[in-house]
Amino acid sequence: MPRALGGLAALLLVLAAGPAAAQQYVWSVPSADVLDRGSLLFEGYAYWGPQGPDAWYLGPRATFGLGHRMELGVNLTANVTPVRDLRLELALKGQAWRSQDERWTLSGGGIAYVPLHGLDYAAGAFGWAHLTRSFASGASVSAGFYGYTRGVIAEPGRRGVALALEHPVSKRWTLGADWMSGPEGYTTAGVFYEVNPALYASAGYVFGNEGLSDGNHYLLLALSWYPR
Repeated sequence: MPRALGGLAALLLVLAAGPAAAQQYVWSVPSADVLDRGSLLFEGYAYWGPQGPDAWYLGPRATFGLGHRMELGVNLTANVTPVRDLRLELALKGQAWRSQDERWTLSGGGIAYVPLHGLDYAAGAFGWAHLTRSFASGASVSAGFYGYTRGVIAEPGRRGVALALEHPVSKRWTLGADWMSGPEGYTTAGVFYEVNPALYASAGYVFGNEGLSDGNHYLLLALSWYPR
């Protein structure tokens, strides 16, 4: 599995929870949603790609609402095949500002990367800030910026633009898509399904900004559970 996927896997979201509830990410792009104080979210996700000839990537995530419009996430990201490595990721997210009608939200956060096994990744960090506009229909649009320290996804540091869109099409189904610029960035599109108010399933496809002909594209499957 390419180095770029490992670097952005913390953002691929689900990475993804149901759009009707708080979540760390849309797909690759952090969402504006924040868990309420004391709320919990558990996620499990897997990527399958054509490289190696088959590349598998797995990861669990737990997110806890801290209150004051902030949440903390703990992620384990692991390449399973054709190479093996493991990384711990600590993600903090918060809403810095929200309009009175709650239609506009300025959010931001960061992720600290700690390599546990394997030599492909360096310790480092990721930071981001987004402005989100939500609508009465439940749809939302986000735009903002991100940056990686050097050695996380590439030897030099990386900075770029991020866009995201979520659009409900029925009571249970929502379409979602996002994009991160740069050679290590991705475009991701897929669907979220509300199994019940506490359980969501999602499926999407990830297209690398570069290297598509070399297999830089992946199927993403995920489950998200809100026990409280």
